[in-house]
Amino acid sequence: MRWTLALLATLAACADDRGPQDILEDAAVVSVDAAPEPGRCRPSLCAWHLVPSGTTASLLAFVRASGELRASTSDGRWLAPTPDGTAWAPDDRQRPAATSYAELDAIAVATVAGVTSVQRSDDSGLTFKEEFTGTSSPMAQVINAYGTLVAVGGPPLAVRWTEGVRRWNDFLDLPRFPTGSALYGLVACSALEDPFVTVAVGTSAGRALIIRSENFSAAWTIQPTAATATASTLRAVAWNGRVPGVIVAVGDGGAILWSADGITWAAADSGTTTDLVAVHAAGGIFVAAGRGGVVSVSADGKAWTAGTAGTADLAAVGSDGTRMLVGGAGGVLYASDPP
Repeated sequence: MRWTLALLATLAACADDRGPQDILEDAAVVSVDAAPEPGRCRPSLCAWHLVPSGTTASLLAFVRASGELRASTSDGRWLAPTPDGTAWAPDDRQRPAATSYAELDAIAVATVAGVTSVQRSDDSGLTFKEEFTGTSSPMAQVINAYGTLVAVGGPPLAVRWTEGVRRWNDFLDLPRFPTGSALYGLVACSALEDPFVTVAVGTSAGRALIIRSENFSAAWTIQPTAATATASTLRAVAWNGRVPGVIVAVGDGGAILWSADGITWAAADSGTTTDLVAVHAAGGIFVAAGRGGVVSVSADGKAWTAGTAGTADLAAVGSDGTRMLVGGAGGVLYASDPP
């Protein structure tokens, strides 16, 4: 039995490394198998198949560049899929080794691992120049949060924002955090009836850290149930695009937390103790990936099934609108079975 879920931009939107125009696979129709029993893998996501990537450079992230799916790489030669999606190949343009990428009109911004500045383009990603964010913190992720570019990083913990001008600003209402605190993941979610909510995840004082803001008009607040649920550093966060929906954060030691509102968080059993560094949602399905090829899949963010896609460390999770994709060290790229 199969069903089809159409994700429409007019109903709800969630921004991670994409702009609001890229509504969970560009508002594509994603077909998936009917929901399995809790704790069991969807048949189309139980097996992962190696896809030729055309590179030995590590895949860092799947991004949307001018609406087109790309994989950023450690050598800056981003990958593009063939029309049938059976193979990928580097394009002929040199770009940043981006761990995340976001666009705002003709402006594009990329973060690079361990670097305090960002890479900025004013010509829709054709050329990039270094831009300082006004902080000594390495920037980990940037998103388009409904017309505002927001970047997080650390240590020391930093949250910066710009509306496109060449100036990055502090959030004046950000709480004070202990030395060594950092944020690594960020997601913004909204529905027509509610303010959009931005959630950032990381670590502080040896525990998980999650902070939350509504519309950027209210103060960023620490969500204490996250630290209670796990001591693990959280590395990434995603939303399933549903209204009401589920937000999932993943991190070290296989940690997974889920929440319906970004306020109250509970731990889920990921099925692994291996570090998880990336998570993505499409068609209501979550896929988390991490070290040693570990992949964990969930239909609701609460019950997870762990498996593997090869043995290389994985750093990127995405979707081409039909299949889920994972990629990582040495240019490995795996795709799930088509539904």
